[in-house]
Amino acid sequence: MPAFAIGMAASCGPGPGRRDAYLDHDAPRLVERADQGWYELVSAFGLFGADREFLLALPAHRYGAQASSRHRRYVWRRVRLLDDWDVMGVACAIPLGTSGHGYPE
Repeated sequence: MPAFAIGMAASCGPGPGRRDAYLDHDAPRLVERADQGWYELVSAFGLFGADREFLLALPAHRYGAQASSRHRRYVWRRVRLLDDWDVMGVACAIPLGTSGHGYPE
């Protein structure tokens, strides 16, 4: 999701449905437990469609100058969560390049 959406979700209180989960950095099986927490959260809020497909916002500048503009920082792609997945571990380590604001993603 775009960073601004994550920030907006974190600013909501428990009344509108915000859910929190915390793990210590030195918790046993940290990545596996974080992955499980993510899966439970997105399943509870209906992220997945048929065949565990969902929309993912990706940086538009990675698709070329034509896709990127001042008003279009992200492009939406339909993706599928496969049986063998790791959102919090391997996926977090993938360098995306530089954001539209010049920061590493």
